[in-house]
Amino acid sequence: MLSSSKKYVYLLIFTSFLLMFFSSSVKNVFQVWFIDICTSFGVSRSEFSLSGVTFMMITGVGSWVAGLLSDRLGVRKTILLGNILISFSFIASALVVNFYAFVAIYGGLSAFALAAVQYVPMGVLVEETFRGSKHKGLIYALLINGTALGFVILSPLWVFLNLTISWQEVYLALGLFFLVILTPMLFFALPVNQSSNAQTSSEKSFNAMSWQKTLSNPAFWFISLSFFGCGVNMAFIDVHFVPMMQDQSTATAVVGISLSILGVMEMLGGFVAGWLTDRMKPAVLLSGFYSLRALSGWLLMQSTDETSLIIFSSLFGATYLGTVIVTSLFTLQYFGKENKGAVFGLVFFIHQIGASLSTWMGAHIFDSTGSYHYAVMLATAFSIASAIIALALFNVNKRPLEA
Repeated sequence: MLSSSKKYVYLLIFTSFLLMFFSSSVKNVFQVWFIDICTSFGVSRSEFSLSGVTFMMITGVGSWVAGLLSDRLGVRKTILLGNILISFSFIASALVVNFYAFVAIYGGLSAFALAAVQYVPMGVLVEETFRGSKHKGLIYALLINGTALGFVILSPLWVFLNLTISWQEVYLALGLFFLVILTPMLFFALPVNQSSNAQTSSEKSFNAMSWQKTLSNPAFWFISLSFFGCGVNMAFIDVHFVPMMQDQSTATAVVGISLSILGVMEMLGGFVAGWLTDRMKPAVLLSGFYSLRALSGWLLMQSTDETSLIIFSSLFGATYLGTVIVTSLFTLQYFGKENKGAVFGLVFFIHQIGASLSTWMGAHIFDSTGSYHYAVMLATAFSIASAIIALALFNVNKRPLEA
C-alpha cells in the first residue's frame, strides 16, 4: 500500500492537473465563441480585440502580482483566490449586457484570476514541494500539460457546442463548476505549510539587492525578450486561429481535429521539454523550439487546404509548452529562491506584452486587409528573433545570485 505521504503527493498532482485542465477554458471558450461574443455586443473585431488585449496585459501584470503573492502569502492562498475569481468572472461575464463591462470582467478579473492559478504559482509550487527532485522538470510539465489536455478534450467539445449552445450558458456552467467542485478540492489538496513566513529586515534588504542584480543581469533580458516573441505567436493562435479557420469555411470537424492535434502535440512537447531541461542547455532547447515554431508559421502562410492546417497544428503544438517549461524552470532556478515567484512573474509580464501586441495586431490587420496573412508573417518573424536571442544564453549554467 502507498504511504500517506505518497497518497498526498498524488492527490496534490491530480488536483493541480485538474485545475490546469479546466482553467484552459478561460481562453478556449473565448476563442471558440469569439465571433458570437463579438456579434452579441455589436462591435467589430478590432473593437472587440480590446477585450483580448486587456486580457493579455492584465494576465501579465497579474502574473507578476501572483508571483509576489506566492512568495509572500504562499501558493495555497494564491491558487485558491485565483480559482474563486475565475468562478466569479465566468458568471459575471455571462450576465453583463454592456461591452465595456465585459472587457472589465473578462479582460481584467478573469485575466488576473488565470494568472493566479497557472504557470507562475504552479512553478513556485513545484519548486518548493519537489525541491531537489530529479523529476522536477517532468512534474512541472505534467501539471501544466493540463492546459494541453484541455485543448485535446475541451476545445473540440466547445466547437461542437458552439453550434447549439450560447456562450452565456457555457460561461454560467463553468462558473458554477469552478465554485462548487474545484474550490473544495483545492482547499483539501493544496499544502497548508507552503506559504512563506514574514520576512525580516535583513531578508528584505537581500531581496532589494537581488532585484538589482536581476535587472542588471543580461541573462534576465535575453530570457525575457525571447519570451516576448513567444507571447506574440502564442496569443495569435489562442485568439485568432479558430476565427481564421472559420473565415476560410473550414469544416467544423477539421477545426476540432486541428485543436485536438495541437493539444496532443502540446502535451508531448511539454513532456519532452521537461525531460530535456535537466539534460541540455536552455539556450539550445529554446532556440530549437522557437526555430520549429518559425517553421510552423511559414507553413501556415503557405496553407492552402485543411491538411496543411493539421500539419501546422502538429508542429506548433510541439513547441507550445516547450518554451514555457524551459523558460519557467530556468528562471525559477537561476535567479535565487527568495524572489523566484516575483522574477518569473516579471518575465511572464514581458511575455504578455508580446501577447497583447499580437492580439491587437491580428484584429487590426484583419479589419484592414480582410486576411490574417500579414499577422502570421509578423508572428513568424518574432519566432525567428526569439530563436536567435535565446542562443545568447548558451554559456549560462549556474545561479549567480547564490554565488
